[in-house]
Amino acid sequence: MNIRKRGEMSMSYTISIILLILAFAVIMMVYYRVDFKGDINREACHQSILERGTFNLGIFEVGKEIPLRCQTEYACLSTNGGECPEINNFLKGKKRDVEKVSITKDKAKEQILDYLSEEIFSCHSMLGEGKVDFMAHTTGSEHSCFECKRIELSKETRETIGEITNEELYNYLERKKTNTGETYLHYIYGISLAQAYDLVRKTKESGIGTTIMRKEYEGSYEIIAQIISKSTTSSWVQAGAAVAGVLLLAVPVAGWGVLAIGGAAGVGGMVLVNENPSFKYGDESYTYIEPTVLPYNSNALNGFGCQKYEMEE
Repeated sequence: MNIRKRGEMSMSYTISIILLILAFAVIMMVYYRVDFKGDINREACHQSILERGTFNLGIFEVGKEIPLRCQTEYACLSTNGGECPEINNFLKGKKRDVEKVSITKDKAKEQILDYLSEEIFSCHSMLGEGKVDFMAHTTGSEHSCFECKRIELSKETRETIGEITNEELYNYLERKKTNTGETYLHYIYGISLAQAYDLVRKTKESGIGTTIMRKEYEGSYEIIAQIISKSTTSSWVQAGAAVAGVLLLAVPVAGWGVLAIGGAAGVGGMVLVNENPSFKYGDESYTYIEPTVLPYNSNALNGFGCQKYEMEE
């Protein structure tokens, strides 16, 4: 009899906890709906991601009702007050600020590498380091994209740097350290510099360039992270594909694949894809793809099913 009573009490306690969690989730959803016009910044984005992840409760998945308070940020890296026409034209009529970053000629490449490193670090941290399952799961073939930063170089800045390669960026990420002494490269991508060089080498052997930025390229760049279902990444990594003018080339190295994305004027980007899933939902696994610097190409992203997440003004 006592065992039965204890069982009934345990069940009642469990139900009460579930109801309390659901009630709190409802309160949070109402709060966000009412305060929808509040500040949208990196901290607000990070908090909304954590809250969505907290309330993604299996079959309930109520976290998806909490809106992501995230927006793409814009930056113009300029020498001697030069302009960034693509971003200015894109934002014309929109209530958005553009961060103006002053670049000096004698230290241009190092300053840009430092800026990219900090922005990649910030994007990765803001999105929960790939440890938070905050997305809604519907079809099992989701491909979600988070454009943390859109960057343009002024004409004089482009001419000053010449080009920036993946090797240079990985080397700079290896030099920078977190508060705990971990390199940015390992914190963000979970690899050593030797592994990064190996990935670059194999990408080059496949006939793909690894230049991130080049003076001839007049467009903008983006720092973008992605969450893709395992079924989608497996098809990419195993076969490669040409989608909407963007080359996706598989280069498997010790549990990693590389999507080598080529763009105009010889610029491109290496998207590192870990073959180990970040989290599971039902029978599907999902992979978090760490932030990468890519030439901005909205048609290409739409072409291979990249659904962008951003709160409107």
